[in-house]
Amino acid sequence: MDLLFFTTALAVIVGVLLLTFKLLKVSLKKLIIGVLGLIIGLLISALFNTAISKIPGIIGEFMPVVISIMLGLAGIYIFITQEKLILNFFERFFKDLKFLKMTSEAEKVEVMTVGRQELVVDTSVIIDGRIEDILKTGFILGKLIIPKAVIHEMHKISDSHDNLKRSRGRRGLEILENMRKMKNVDLQIIEDDFPDIKEVDEKLIRIAKKRKSYILTIDYNLNKVAQIQKINVLNINELANALRAIILPGEQLEIKVVQEGKEKKQGVGYLPDGTMVVIEGGDKYIGETVNAEVSRIFQTVAGRMIFAEPRKIKENNG
Repeated sequence: MDLLFFTTALAVIVGVLLLTFKLLKVSLKKLIIGVLGLIIGLLISALFNTAISKIPGIIGEFMPVVISIMLGLAGIYIFITQEKLILNFFERFFKDLKFLKMTSEAEKVEVMTVGRQELVVDTSVIIDGRIEDILKTGFILGKLIIPKAVIHEMHKISDSHDNLKRSRGRRGLEILENMRKMKNVDLQIIEDDFPDIKEVDEKLIRIAKKRKSYILTIDYNLNKVAQIQKINVLNINELANALRAIILPGEQLEIKVVQEGKEKKQGVGYLPDGTMVVIEGGDKYIGETVNAEVSRIFQTVAGRMIFAEPRKIKENNG
């Protein structure tokens, strides 16, 4: 009778275990550890069932099966949650058990991805385009979460009557497709939606709260709203500003004046990284490349603004 209880419980739990691990796409190593926990749990249950099975009536017939299932599941849970401790124990006595060691590249990737933070990606980041190059460098290790609301918003922009918006929307869709094809990028498109919320930014905040994720954006307003609600934000613009070369007052710059400034007699040029340089008295040098000396620097939310004074005309492109 004990053998029947043991076999029945083992068959039921192994079936559930295999189905669960297949649906969750768990590695072979975890599956083996889970089965070991199951066997230990069933062996312990056998000690109790020897006595309980002798009780007459329904208790003696069905209670051993219940105990076997409960202790079997408890064994699986304990072994999986204490995986490192179990592995260390077995490796002490069974040095040659190769199945306990990482051998496949897929398992190595799994270990590397454990604990990675999820990043809910805003529409502005995809349309901006820089995310594609950043992903190629491998600096972003988190899992990218793309809500369907973001894709719908890009589709809407790509159908706009405004030529600029339409081209930006289509570019965003192309970049998203490129991101999906990257082998080393963990990207997931989710169906999560909140019909009661119309604004995409609010949907992103709700999703980030629900999943306890970061928000990846370049949108200033979304950045501030998310921070107010105590949601972690990664802003690509802030990353770009942090990576710009440090320039100090008194340094010499060679820069082309491309347009007039907001104030009278000002000219405006741009460094290769996009930093705006306002050249005092530079309106008369529009179209020319000048040597300028940095006079002062302002750090704004949008980035740095450098003020300089022309020293010598380098070339004339007018």
